Amino acid sequence: MKNEERILELLAETLQRIDRHSEQIERHSEQFDRHSELIQLIVNKLQENDKRLDKHEDALVGLKERTETMHQSSLEQQQTYRAMTELLMHHNRILSAKGIL
Repeated sequence: MKNEERILELLAETLQRIDRHSEQIERHSEQFDRHSELIQLIVNKLQENDKRLDKHEDALVGLKERTETMHQSSLEQQQTYRAMTELLMHHNRILSAKGIL
């Protein structure tokens, strides 16, 4: 009888340990689910930010192109003004030489 009682005690202890481990597994599973949800939220936020960065990059590329165009236009205007100034100075010298100025 004592052996049977001991076997029953051991079985009861084993079942209790199994129950505790099952509860731990359940808690870990719930934590894993929460972590998975948080990870998914983070991934979604990162994807959203990536899209924003792409839009900003496109805008910056456009801005850079416009800036380069404006710079080139300014250089061309500067060359034009320089040529006009040289032409006016040349005309002034001619007019001065002829005594008109």
